[in-house]
Amino acid sequence: MANQPCSSIRADLLEYFDDQTEALSLDNTCVLSLPIKTVDNRWVEVYVDQRMEGFYIVHDAGKTTGELVAHGVKITEGRLGILNQVAANFGASLKDGAFVVGCKRDKLNESIFVIGQCASLGMLEVLKHRPVVEDEPILVVTGDVIGEWSEGKGKVKRRVPVQGDSFTHQMDFVFFPTRNGGHRPIAVSVLHPTYTPMISAQRYGFLALDIDKTPIYGNWKRLAILARKGQWTPDAIALIEKHSAGTIQVTSGDGGSLDFKEPLIEAMDVLEEAA
Repeated sequence: MANQPCSSIRADLLEYFDDQTEALSLDNTCVLSLPIKTVDNRWVEVYVDQRMEGFYIVHDAGKTTGELVAHGVKITEGRLGILNQVAANFGASLKDGAFVVGCKRDKLNESIFVIGQCASLGMLEVLKHRPVVEDEPILVVTGDVIGEWSEGKGKVKRRVPVQGDSFTHQMDFVFFPTRNGGHRPIAVSVLHPTYTPMISAQRYGFLALDIDKTPIYGNWKRLAILARKGQWTPDAIALIEKHSAGTIQVTSGDGGSLDFKEPLIEAMDVLEEAA
């Protein structure tokens, strides 16, 4: 059997990267999906913001730390140290929970892959972590409340992958009604103001726009739960409300007051009836 020339293998690899790399514009941000997998089976997303002519900020919008929290990984000082070390090894930094690097145009491609590598390696903590209820109170409370509310009405699934028009997204919870007729699933997302509140809101807006293009998921009702109420800005809240059928603001997302059972039940009731 003849050896395949390296040039042919390289050409095939470049074609694969071209086919598997998606880029979408969201306001002044370019969102890139790279063919790099994380250990929790997600494609890495990298965000590129042009701050001035010829200068860019490349980051993961805090999605890596957000996903760690969603998996029940508590972001302790020790884990922050590991994430900082990962970033430093690639010439990036960890700022407000996000992998970030600034660069000029000639270093943009390299910087995009730097953040992609950081985002992938940053999820390795999931492999050695065993979820503890106290580590993810807001997700635990949300799941418990929706699970209890759904009895006799339908089923609730956790961490549901949703294929958008361009990217594969993940919903924290989805309620699937058993009633016939016009009742539709309700997707619930718990949002944290990581990196900046507006970037988190834009990321949610991007998810909404991407799945709204699909014939199935575009019909789902969406409920957004905003953790750390005092940290969200009015414009970020307005953007999330624009892309949600309902929103709930929770005072804490770190184990403090999580008494949002009644507002959550009320919101689910309203969306279930409207669906």
